[in-house]
Amino acid sequence: MTADWITHRLAVSGYPSSKTDFGQFDAIINVDKYTPYKTDVYTEHLPLLDGPGNPPEEVAIVVRRIDHLTAEGRLLVHCASGVSRSPFVIALYFSWRYGLFWDDALGLVAKRRTRALNIDRGLLEQTEQVLAALANGRK
Repeated sequence: MTADWITHRLAVSGYPSSKTDFGQFDAIINVDKYTPYKTDVYTEHLPLLDGPGNPPEEVAIVVRRIDHLTAEGRLLVHCASGVSRSPFVIALYFSWRYGLFWDDALGLVAKRRTRALNIDRGLLEQTEQVLAALANGRK
């Protein structure tokens, strides 16, 4: 699957495939349940449910890891299809880190993603709780 670059340091996709050039990434965050590929690139597996039930603090951990790893290099964030969980946490990152309104952050990700976003309603319903959890931590 082809990754879409949201910024020069942050990309989103579904599962990487044998055609994925892993050399373009310094790190990978996988928010899906499975990791059906092998790579020498530093990878963090931080699985989230594609729906309701994720503790806001756990989603906040993913967002903070995005912040940390993009400061160090080029990061790929992916889930199974790259249309729900991964764009959700990236939009949360933009909203938290850069103070964007949620709709603007989500629009930024959607505009740069070649596949239409289809974020699960259960995730969207957690937005305010996750942003509150992030606000209680440090930037």
